[in-house]
Amino acid sequence: MTRVEIRRLPRVEVETNPIDYLRDEAPEYRARRKVERYREADVRMKPTGRPRTERTEAFVELLVEVAELNEGVAPSAFLLSDGTPTFFDRGCVGFLFHSQPKQLLLKTDSDGFVVGLEPTPALLERYAAAAKRGRDRTEARGTGSGIAPDIVAIHASGAPPTTVQALIDARLGQGAFRQSLMRAWGGRCAVTGVDVREVLRASHIKAWSQSTDAERLDPDNGLLLSAILDCLFDRRLISFTDEGEMLVAKRLAGRLPDEVLGGRLRRQPNERMRRYLALHREAFARTA
Repeated sequence: MTRVEIRRLPRVEVETNPIDYLRDEAPEYRARRKVERYREADVRMKPTGRPRTERTEAFVELLVEVAELNEGVAPSAFLLSDGTPTFFDRGCVGFLFHSQPKQLLLKTDSDGFVVGLEPTPALLERYAAAAKRGRDRTEARGTGSGIAPDIVAIHASGAPPTTVQALIDARLGQGAFRQSLMRAWGGRCAVTGVDVREVLRASHIKAWSQSTDAERLDPDNGLLLSAILDCLFDRRLISFTDEGEMLVAKRLAGRLPDEVLGGRLRRQPNERMRRYLALHREAFARTA
């Protein structure tokens, strides 16, 4: 695929690390990795009967998430949020394409090259079931679950289309929910004051899985945080008191720079936010 064609691909924003499924590859190899262009006939890898690996599961999570962000069809190649081109390699694609029942449909262009990957209902159902099992395990430890299964659940909820879209935007930290937090915190991280929009995340305080739809859309149930603080907050490794002082898990001691930890919210939480923070601290206490 040429550089020009890469530029024309959708710019996909995902909250999780979009190349987690390549984490076993050395960083220098990832930097050299070129976008591969392939036809349907080139997708030959078939299921082996062996259990799915952690890498395959990470690939499926990414595929479902990107597809949900692109009206149900993931581009075969796309730009990461930092502008780096990447693609869904044909090995993992073949694993799903040749499964029975089929878990992936391929969309091709006029030249026969694969340009889109559409998860089938069989894949979405399997993934949603697996995600629920994982959510049951992780919530017992007080941690969150992936974004993609929640989006699948939103679509299946039967809510009106406008509500579905608002909830999806909120789960992705976008839409009216993000804009409300941007206004509330002046477009800056609630702790550090960083104003680089690309690294700011609209983070829910009360766990998504435990919130009502109204709470999921409530801006008082959110904080605008820089990416690293959002990650720590989401995993209940930091929390905040009713006065806005940061609480830090003991296991983080000495592992992160002082400028990252030990801050406080730039304004004191209101009464409604304090109720959400109390629930977050309960989960924090179980993981700290």
